[in-house]
Amino acid sequence: MKKIIIIEGCDGVGKTTLIETMAKKIDGSLIIKNTTKPNDGSPYERKKIKKRYCEILNLIKNCDNNTTVILDRYFPSEVVYSIKRGYDAFEDDWYKVFEEKLLEEKCIYVYLTRDFSEIKKIFKKRGEEYLKKEEIKTILERYDEFFERTKLRKIKVTLKKGVYTYGKCE
Repeated sequence: MKKIIIIEGCDGVGKTTLIETMAKKIDGSLIIKNTTKPNDGSPYERKKIKKRYCEILNLIKNCDNNTTVILDRYFPSEVVYSIKRGYDAFEDDWYKVFEEKLLEEKCIYVYLTRDFSEIKKIFKKRGEEYLKKEEIKTILERYDEFFERTKLRKIKVTLKKGVYTYGKCE
């Protein structure tokens, strides 16, 4: 049966490293990296990002049943980061449509997080420009909120000093 793994978390938490490790260990995996970011919170840009999420969902649904699809960011990123574009996606509930469709599939939402101080160090080292240091805590709080709200099967993974700690799969 096809499996879908959504990897999410704030910039700098180790998503890419985790995904690369998983892909090496899971035969028949397909990585879909969503790099689409709306330019702003306008209705046109919101419609464009939702269209992209639909395209990804259709791609997943058309995959062979033996495929493990690993999503490097998906709709939870837009829900969390929408405040950077001047609106709050938690308020309009459009994301619940995608959730419902994924509940029909064998899907797990992996929320990867790490200590605020470690993220700040990574941002400084990388010269991170998209997310400002003062915005990190807000984004982490919004990811926590999404994790609590989502109906998807989920697990929280915390990376601290190079060690992953797994919560209970819900």
